[in-house]
Amino acid sequence: MPIHVLLAEDESLVAMVLKEVLVDAGFRVTVACDGVEALDAYTADPADILVTDIRMPRLDGLSLTAKLRERAPMLPVVITTGHLLPDIVMVEPSEARTLVFTKPVPTNRLLDAIRLALSADGS
Repeated sequence: MPIHVLLAEDESLVAMVLKEVLVDAGFRVTVACDGVEALDAYTADPADILVTDIRMPRLDGLSLTAKLRERAPMLPVVITTGHLLPDIVMVEPSEARTLVFTKPVPTNRLLDAIRLALSADGS
């Protein structure tokens, strides 16, 4: 069964392009337009990894990550943001890997980040 990616992105064009890239790379993808929808989607069909924007309506990406990590402490997460931040790798106390990138993220870099986060999780 393919790896399931939960993509939380409120910009519909960005979400559509990312979904296509991820599906073409062999992932199964569920798209949510905000954090609340992503929580519901995860409850219905848990994902292997979360790819999320930081700023979204109703529930932002950081809060979404925290809520999902309450359920799945080792959930790998790739966070994207349109705000100027250096690309960084943070290892949290839970040992789960969180990768943070400034948008736009080249698709090959995003795919590498997903694979890296999944390998850190032992998946």
